Parts: sequence; C-alpha cells; structure tokens
Amino acid sequence: MSTDIVTRPVTVDGLSSAEAAERLRLDGPNAAEAPPRRHLTVRVLRQLTDPLVALLLAAAVVTTVLRDYPDTAVILLVVAVNTVIGVVQEVRAERAIAALDQLAAPTARVVRDGQDLVLPGVALGAEPAEPGTLRRVPRSPQESVLGAGLGRHILIAGALISAVTLGAGVLAAHWDRPWQSVVFVVLGLAQLGVALAVRAPRPPGGRRGNPALPLAVAISALLQVAGVLVAPLRDLLGTEALGAVELLACAAVSVLPGLLLRLTMVIRRRKAGSVNLTSPDGSGW
Repeated sequence: MSTDIVTRPVTVDGLSSAEAAERLRLDGPNAAEAPPRRHLTVRVLRQLTDPLVALLLAAAVVTTVLRDYPDTAVILLVVAVNTVIGVVQEVRAERAIAALDQLAAPTARVVRDGQDLVLPGVALGAEPAEPGTLRRVPRSPQESVLGAGLGRHILIAGALISAVTLGAGVLAAHWDRPWQSVVFVVLGLAQLGVALAVRAPRPPGGRRGNPALPLAVAISALLQVAGVLVAPLRDLLGTEALGAVELLACAAVSVLPGLLLRLTMVIRRRKAGSVNLTSPDGSGW
C-alpha cells in the first residue's frame, strides 16, 4: 500500500463506498495470502531432504553395498517411521492453524458513507474509538510501534507498579508480615488499576466503553484476593493468609499507580484546552 493512501486524512464520515472499492481493487484485501497446500509427494520429499535423513539414507546405501541387509532394513524402517511422523505432524499443524483462523473474529466496525458498518477485517476492538480519532493526523508508516512517546509511557507505568509493589513488600517485611503475599496482592491489583486508568476518555453523553471490562477487572481482583484467603489456593500458590486491615492497605496502595496515570491524563488535557486531546500516540496517556 502506498504511503500517500495511508497518511491521507479521512473525513469524519469515513470513506465512501466507491473510494473503499477502489482501494480494495488497488491494494487488495487487508489479509495475508494463504500459502498453497502442498501435495503429499512434496511433503514426503521435504522430509527425505532433511540432512539427518539424508545421512541415514547414505548409511543404508553403504550397508547395502557391504551386504549387511539387516542393518539396511533397520535404517530404512527408521527413515520410513520418521517420514510418516513428520508428514502427520505437518498436516495436523496446518489443520490447527486453520481452526484458529476460524475462531478469530474477522470483522471490524468502520464508518462508511457516514454510517457504522461491520465489515470483514483483521481484528475487532472491544473498546469504542476515542473522541477525535478520525480527526487525528495519521502516524507515519515508518514510525516505530513504540514511537510517539508510547514506549516512555509503558516504562513509566511499569516503574510506578514496581515501586509500589517493592515498597509494600519492604514495609511488610519490616513489620514482620508475610511480604510474599503482600507483593502478590499489590502487584496483581496495581496492574488491574492501571488497565482501568489508561482507558480512553469519553465525552459527556457519548457512547459508553466496553461494559465487560470493569466486570472482568472485578472478577480478576476477587480471584487475586482469593489467592491469600482460600486455603487450597494458598497451598497451590505458596501464599499466607492476610487480615482484613492488611488487604485494605494493599488495595489502597495498589490504587496509586493508576491514580497517578489518570491524573496525568487529566492535567495534560486541561493544559491543551481540549477535552478531545489525547497523547500523540493516541493511547490517551
């Protein structure tokens, strides 16, 4: 696909059907071309051209010349078994990949002629697009995946989680409490808090985000706490029981990384003077 097509801004109404059809004609579908299926003969030859198999075949020729026919039969039997196993595994792997492709959701929601449509695509986002997405200048095709500050933000989030987790563990060890269990709870809850904090902002009255995400976070938090409350899980994970006060303290400390990240987002938007402004990389950070 040419650079001018990728970087040309798109209107709020999206592409027209005619323009989308023209791009599809010029650039083809947004999917990798499936490799052709190999014939059984080709699969067998691929197995026989393996260096180790070729060495065994050479040894079979030598034993035949020396009239050591039992050894020749054993070598040929090993080669035949290896070839059958290799071909079967290759076929099963291709079938497994095809099954995974069928499980994937090959659709995506797009704006076409000013209307929301669900069309065949590569991936489907669970969250609605953040405000101003279609008005944002597209990123350059040459830009790194972690460019535009995304790599820096990931490092900041990781540093905050690490600092809070290690700090809680050190304090727990100083107070002669089960610091491994404290680290276990704080680390898990802090990551869940960051996942909620970095969600894209929603304008007042706009479309709500993915309702399943808060539910998934709540279930994950309950399972994390259950790892130090339920005896079978404690035995499995090697944790120790924590009291109610200790759990509340862990929860309070775990909120800090997500809270700091969220405050940073709010301050940045207010300084920019626009509620629709997010970071240059479009992550909302």
